[in-house]
Amino acid sequence: MKWNCDLIGDLLPLYEEGLCSPSSRQAVEEHLGECDACRRLAAPLPIEAPPETPAADRAVKRSIKKVRRRWLLSLIASLLAVPLLLMSVNQYRGRGLCFTNIDDMLTARAFLSALEREDWTRAAELHDYSDDYESILEALEMTVSDWGIPCTPVTLAGEAWMLKSYAAREYGTPQTAEDLFSFLYNGRGNAMLTPELWAQVIAVDPSAFLQEGRQYWLNGDLYGLTATPWGDFITGEARRYDTAAEYCHHFDLIPAAIYEEAKADLEAEAQQLHAQTHAAYDYVADMTESEFLDHMEKSYAADLAELSDQVSFDCTGYQGAYRLWENDGWHVQFGVTLTYRGKSLDTTMAFGVQDGRVHIVSLSHREQADWLDELERALYPSAHPDY
Repeated sequence: MKWNCDLIGDLLPLYEEGLCSPSSRQAVEEHLGECDACRRLAAPLPIEAPPETPAADRAVKRSIKKVRRRWLLSLIASLLAVPLLLMSVNQYRGRGLCFTNIDDMLTARAFLSALEREDWTRAAELHDYSDDYESILEALEMTVSDWGIPCTPVTLAGEAWMLKSYAAREYGTPQTAEDLFSFLYNGRGNAMLTPELWAQVIAVDPSAFLQEGRQYWLNGDLYGLTATPWGDFITGEARRYDTAAEYCHHFDLIPAAIYEEAKADLEAEAQQLHAQTHAAYDYVADMTESEFLDHMEKSYAADLAELSDQVSFDCTGYQGAYRLWENDGWHVQFGVTLTYRGKSLDTTMAFGVQDGRVHIVSLSHREQADWLDELERALYPSAHPDY
């Protein structure tokens, strides 16, 4: 009996599951042997699976990935190691960019950026005024005598001299030529010495002095003969001053005769400084520190704004940093091209940073420019009662 394809199609699921009767199985198999269409329907061609990658090949690929990852990590570590090593060396030396002054450098750069953009308010916000408050209060408490130049009498080689009291406290009072040699050799102060007393100092250790004509080098400091109205003296400054008071200001050890002549002028200066301080800052005594800081920000922003049509700033880049060993702080330096009233000058500005605020430490330059002193005074914040 011939079975048609429709009947065979109905029986195929039972056939494949092994559930049909023996006679039906025989009929299905006979039909499948003769009918290609039903045979394809009963046994579809299997889908060929992709050939399996051998385990050895997979292991090789994993190894290559690991090597590549390690090589990349090593390269990144090597690139980072060089600057980290340099920063570690700078940290130890106390010079250059290192771990503890990165924030200082960025803060100082932000201050300069504000000056470049003429954003005077932001520049004033970044400036540090905390020391000013304490300094002004201390100045208001000073007496007239505190503003003077107190000195301690000293006798050297049988002659009378005056040593500034701060130098006597910090460095001691020289009593002999040996003491005076140590005083000068360690750079502890500048002195006016007669040629006779200078000869005694040289005799202490002639090998420490390098003579060039009428000048002498002592441990990096140059001394020479200076003519004054009171006679010739060996000093560390070749400049000649006009008054006895100026000599008292510039030298730590001076002849008693010069000090006595300057005494009246020094007292007048002290009274003037005392009066000027109270006239300028008496209002600060009634302020809290927070009120003073807010006042200073407004005052400084106003001062900078007045300079806006006279000066421009162009930061030429970071130049260096050095540690202050006494308090472990840092000063960071930037090159700045200043243009003031049409005149340009390349300068170096040094900044100190405290609690995220900067203060200008110095403004230096290689060329001579009289206007720079005027600009430097304008750049330092000053308190005004008007703000």
